[in-house]
Amino acid sequence: MWLPQEAGKRLILRGFNVENARRQNGEVGLIAPEGSRWAFAETTGQNLERMNAGELSNALGASNIIRAYRFLGSSFELPLELQAVEAFYDVRRQLVLYATRDELRLEGRYDVRTFRGQLSELAVEWPDWRPEGWKLEPVQAAGTIVTG
Repeated sequence: MWLPQEAGKRLILRGFNVENARRQNGEVGLIAPEGSRWAFAETTGQNLERMNAGELSNALGASNIIRAYRFLGSSFELPLELQAVEAFYDVRRQLVLYATRDELRLEGRYDVRTFRGQLSELAVEWPDWRPEGWKLEPVQAAGTIVTG
């Protein structure tokens, strides 16, 4: 089963009914897409219990299962919400001011290390650049971009 990987997506996983089956037992493992996490509402149903995620990971050969449940019957409900992980990062900046007789040129280098989540953009605040007479030149990311 595939679901949209949209942050803020709420869903309720309900029992997987197999017609005419004598037993309806099994396991459910949850894997979060990169840059997201699952928010869990604790379950109170009789037919669903939390199990060791490592146990299911080993059984399936899937090392990225973060939470696992065992269902004991086909009538269970597991409420979930997919949430975006807020980026946690640090920035080391280096600024160099070049002066010639006719102009001043300011160059900046920003080394960004992301520890959690993802950055889609990085905004640098410089509110008075235009009134002070500066001109901005567009740039592309330089250096190595490492993900994962």
